[in-house]
Amino acid sequence: MNKIFSISELNHTLQGLIASNLGVIKVDGEISNFVRPASGHYYFSLKDSKAQIRCVMFKSTNRYLDVAPKNGDKVLVRAMPSLYEARGDLQLVVEHIETAGLGALLLKLEKLKQKIRLKGWTNTQNKQLLPTYPQNIAVVTSKTGAALQDVLTVLARRAVHVNVTIYPCLVQGSEAPQSIISALQSVNSNTECDICLLVRGGGSIEDLWSFNDERVLEAIYQSKTPIVCGVGHETDNTLSELVADHIAPTPSVAAEIATQSYPDVIQHVTNLSLRLVKQTKLLVQLKKASHKESLLALNAYHPEKQIRAYQQKCDYLSASLQQQIQIKSTKVGERFIQLKLRLSRCSPLSQIKQTQNSIQKSQITFDFLLQNTIKNSQQKHVNLQTKLHTLDPKATLQRGYTITKNVKGSVINSINNLTEDSLVKTMFYDGVITSNIIKIESKNNK
Repeated sequence: MNKIFSISELNHTLQGLIASNLGVIKVDGEISNFVRPASGHYYFSLKDSKAQIRCVMFKSTNRYLDVAPKNGDKVLVRAMPSLYEARGDLQLVVEHIETAGLGALLLKLEKLKQKIRLKGWTNTQNKQLLPTYPQNIAVVTSKTGAALQDVLTVLARRAVHVNVTIYPCLVQGSEAPQSIISALQSVNSNTECDICLLVRGGGSIEDLWSFNDERVLEAIYQSKTPIVCGVGHETDNTLSELVADHIAPTPSVAAEIATQSYPDVIQHVTNLSLRLVKQTKLLVQLKKASHKESLLALNAYHPEKQIRAYQQKCDYLSASLQQQIQIKSTKVGERFIQLKLRLSRCSPLSQIKQTQNSIQKSQITFDFLLQNTIKNSQQKHVNLQTKLHTLDPKATLQRGYTITKNVKGSVINSINNLTEDSLVKTMFYDGVITSNIIKIESKNNK
C-alpha cells in the first residue's frame, strides 16, 4: 500500500480499527497516577506487574459511582479502547469501575438479602416505633471514628437534655461483627436506653462488610431497643439498614432522626403548657359546675329527706300490708263460711231437710198450679158461656131479630123459598105468630 497518511488521518484510521476489532472490553489492574481536575473527569493509569495503560472516565459517567477510586485500588473496569489523537497515546475510555472481587461480594450480598427477607427480618410490621422524646441514647460505633464526633455534635446542638452513652466497638475487619454484637447486647442489658444509634463513616463495600454479616443482622433484629442505623454516606447501602427499625443516610441524620430539635421541644413544651392551662381552666369550670350540681343533688337527696321519704314509704307499705291482711282475712273467712255451708249441705240432716223443703216447695207449687188451673178453667167456662150466650138464637131474637119457618118447620132464609098465600111461622124472642104471605117483593124489583 503506497498511500501517504497525514498524522490525523492515521490516528483516525487506527481509532476505527481499534473500535471495530475490540469493542467494549474488561481489564483488571491497579490504579495509579489518579487525578481529578476541576472538570470532574477522572484520569489515571491502570497497571500490572509488566505494563500500564492510560485511562479516562468522563464526569457524565463517573458521577454514578458510589465511591471515587484512589491510587492502589485493585479494580476491574469496563472500557472502550481509544486513541488520544493529540498525543497519539492508546487509552481506555472507562464506562464502569468496580473493586476487584466486587462481583462475588455483590452476589453474596444479594443471596443474603433474599435470605433475611424470607426470615421476615425486613418486614415493616416487625419494626419498632421510635420514642418521640428519648431521655437516654446509646451510640454504637468506633470511639475513634468521625461518625462519633458527627453524632455528638448533632446531639449537643439538638438535645442537650438527653443522656448519651457510648458503646465502642470495631466497625471494620474480621473481628468487627462480634464486637458490634457485644455492644448491642450491652445496650439491651441497659433497660434505660430508649434508642440505639448504630453508625459508621463511609467506605468501600469491603470496609462496610461487617454490617452485612448475618450474625450482626440477627442481633439487630433481636434487639429490644429500637435501632437507627446510619452507616456510610447516602450512596452506601448495607443490610443492617434493611433490618434496623429506621434507616438514616448518614450518622448525622441518624442523630437528627433520634431526637427533636431543642427549640422545637421548647415550643412543644410551651404549647403543651398553654394547652394544660386551658384544659385546667376548663376542668376547674367543669368541676365548679359539677360541684353546684352535686350541692343540688345533695339537697335533693339529703339524708333527712331520704329518711322522711323512707318513713312515708314504710307507712304506705304498712297500711298496704294491713289492707292486704284484712282482704286476705276476709277471703279466708268467706272461704271458711263457704266450706262450712258445703259441709252442712253434705250432712244427712241437711239432705233430709233439703228434701223436705223441696217436697214442701213442690206441694206449694202443685197447689198453686192446681188453683191456677182451676181458676183458668173457670174463667174459660165463663168465657165459653158468654160466647155461647152471644151465639144463642134467643139472644139474637132479643136484639130484635126473628126466625121465619114454613109449615114443615124449615127455616126460610130467602124469599125464593116463599109463595104468595103460603103460611109461615115467625118466631120472636117471646112468642110465635102465624102469617099468610100476601105479597112478595124482591130487591131486584126496586
